Amino acid sequence: MRQRGFTLIELLVVVAIIALLIAILLPALGKARMTAKLIACAAHNREIGMASNLHLIEHRQRYPLAGQISDYSIKGSATRYLRQWDDAGGRYPLALYAALGQYMNITIRTDSRANMQTDVQDAERMAVYACPAQAEVATGLTLASSGWHAPFERTSYGFNEAVFGSEAGQLRVRGEASRIKLPSSTMLFADSKPRDDDGSGVNWVAYFNKSDDTTMLNVWQNVLAGQANQIDEERHDGMMSVTYADGHAAGIRITPTELDSVYLSKGLK
Repeated sequence: MRQRGFTLIELLVVVAIIALLIAILLPALGKARMTAKLIACAAHNREIGMASNLHLIEHRQRYPLAGQISDYSIKGSATRYLRQWDDAGGRYPLALYAALGQYMNITIRTDSRANMQTDVQDAERMAVYACPAQAEVATGLTLASSGWHAPFERTSYGFNEAVFGSEAGQLRVRGEASRIKLPSSTMLFADSKPRDDDGSGVNWVAYFNKSDDTTMLNVWQNVLAGQANQIDEERHDGMMSVTYADGHAAGIRITPTELDSVYLSKGLK
């Protein structure tokens, strides 16, 4: 006796059910992948923050210098305890992410500009500075002063210039951790894309402040006013990872309330 097969209608019903299940599950799977990338990104960010705190232990409670700084003389009080490198006979503080590399088993050559530039732009070497959600990671400037600048570094993360910088006439704590009054709220690093302020092609990765008492909300307000945008809303679907001075990392939503809870120069002394 011949067995009865499926009818065309039955097959179509099965196909329709499978298609419906796929339509239901795909968005959930996509969201799960996005969440996993945000968690991995926060882990990278936190590792960089931990390296910063190890730097404090070995350098008299100072972070590396970074940003547009006024004093980069190796004899200056801001740099005497910091690691140095040789650039055509001149001695300078290491660029930010190069300075932190030693605490994450990243070897950066410091004997010449050419070697340092090769190392800080190497994708495999600088993998911890890359967000998993980014297909391509840009290079950005982290240290400059008066006609001189360090090599551009490959990174997905911006730094708080109010903490790492020493620009004259603006609130900067010159890397002194003791001047951070609210470490659990003060940002060290966060998701960022390089910021070309004047169209010159010089891409900064600093979250900068032009006044006292600023938070990430002020950066967002500057963006809405038409300034260069370094807050990347698309990378984590409206969220960003942030590492704070006390060492913890968190994902925050890019909303006015949550951005205002992330301090730049607010709470510094």
